[in-house]
Parts: sequence; C-alpha cells; structure tokens
Amino acid sequence: MEHIKILAAVANLMIGTGIAVYTYYLYKTYAYPFLQPLTYHIIFYNLLILLMLISRYLDLNLPEKFLVLRSPIYEDIGYLVLYIFFMGMTYAMVSVVLQFQGKDISPRQRKRIFAGAIVFLSGLIIKMILPTRSLTYKWLFYFYENIGAFIFFIEIIFLVNLLIYAKRSSDRKKARICKAFAYFYLARYFFLPIIFVLSGQIRFFASMAGLICLNFFPLLWFKLFFLKYAQSMLSLIEGSTSFEQLYEKYNISKREQDILKLIIDGKSNKEIEDELYISIHTVKNHVYSLYRKLGINTRHQLIHFITKFRG
Repeated sequence: MEHIKILAAVANLMIGTGIAVYTYYLYKTYAYPFLQPLTYHIIFYNLLILLMLISRYLDLNLPEKFLVLRSPIYEDIGYLVLYIFFMGMTYAMVSVVLQFQGKDISPRQRKRIFAGAIVFLSGLIIKMILPTRSLTYKWLFYFYENIGAFIFFIEIIFLVNLLIYAKRSSDRKKARICKAFAYFYLARYFFLPIIFVLSGQIRFFASMAGLICLNFFPLLWFKLFFLKYAQSMLSLIEGSTSFEQLYEKYNISKREQDILKLIIDGKSNKEIEDELYISIHTVKNHVYSLYRKLGINTRHQLIHFITKFRG
C-alpha cells in the first residue's frame, strides 16, 4: 500500500507539472497578468506533493533506528519547508485575485509581507533549537500547529472578495470567469473536511483522488471558462472595423500594424519573429514602440484598449 501511495504521488506530480507548463504557455500566449501568479500557485501546490513524496520515501527506505534518532530534526525541517510552500501558495493566490481586479501588490506591501515571512520563519527556527520543556517552546508549538488554518483563511477571504467583485462588475463575461475561478478554488475547502472524517483505505483513495482533482481544477477552468473568454475578446477585436482609424490616430507604422495583428492572433514574440523573418530584438523594439504610443504595458491591456476603442 505504501508503494501505491508513492506511485500515486508521482503520477499526481507529473500531472501537476504538465498543468503548470500549460498555464505558463497560456500566459505567454494571451498575456493575462493573473496567469503568471496562477502558475506559481500550481508550482507551490505540487512542491507540497513532492514534499509528501520525499517524506514517504524516506519513511520506507531509511533504517528505523536512524529515523527514531533523527525524527525531531526531520519533523522541524519538514514544517519549515511546508510553511514556506503554504505561504508561497497564499501569496500567489492573493496576486491572482488582485490581478483579476486590475490591481497588484505594491512594492511597499511586498516588503511588509517579506518582513512578516522572515519573522514567521525565524520563530519556527527558534522553536527548533529551544528545549522542548521550556514555556516558550510550548507556546510556539501550539502557535505553529494551528497557524496553517489562518494561512488558508487568508486565501478564503480573497476568494470571497473575488466573488463580491464579480457580482459588482459590469463586464458580465469577466464576472463569469471570476466567479467560476473562485468557486473552483473554494470547493476544496468543502472537500478536504470530508476526507478527514473518513477512515482506512477509503480515506487513502479519497485523498489521492482529491489531490488529483485539485491539480485538475485550473485545467477545467481553462477549458470551460477562460479560453472561451479569451477567444471571445479576440473575436471582438478581429471583428472591428476601426483599425484604420486606430492606425491613423496613434501614428502606427506598417511594421507595427503587422505585429499588432499577430499579437491579436495570440502569437508570442518568438512566433512573430518566425512569421515576419525579423530578429527577436527587433520584435521587442516594435512591441515596445506600439505599447508606448497606445499608453499600455501588456497584451492584456492591448486587447481591452482596442475593444474599448472599437466601442
């Protein structure tokens, strides 16, 4: 049974790696800002699975005497790495939700979050070196035993906030993908408690199925909601009859027009290089010039700019 658990974790890890690569591919293709932190969220989630895999492998292959002597050290190091991954997941999810709303974590907020993480992890390291009978150790033990729930609670708050944002949004198409995303990720907080009340082999198979489902959540969201939204935005642009006015108003050169059309078709800089037979450096220069003339910074902003211009 233990070897089945390891094989299941390996299979899940392979699935998660593939979905992370696919998410990054969508980010490079469509350039929606929230896809980048979503990629990081998937990576951190699968690092947790990798941590679980390594733990089970060591339990099976290290001598029992060695494990008994070193188990406190392994446990402390495991908790340290575990919380780093948990915080990475939460930070990435907060970034995703803010990017959906056209916001971002400010540099000052990033510094505060980083400082808070350092203090948090420093406390965990102090716990590792304190005598287990000391009062400070006991306080830190109970604190870190329960803080994981608080970290997840932060993620829940932001996902609920995304639902509120979607309800108030006048853009119904975007509201739909926001609500679907929030519901998909909130669903796991209803699913996980069910696993804990199960027992024996049923709990094992339910947990393995649950981990795989959680890895598939972003893929399902892409297929059912995001890709339809992204393609509908491109269709709006492609159906526009205002391009000549756009070119004239913003003094867009012939080469920039060619590149603009390829960007709208979802082409990456590398694909534009191959299509137009120009260097990647030249492509980037033209894209930068195009963005500067339109007063934008990303492809996502470009799509919405042209959609608004058409309207």
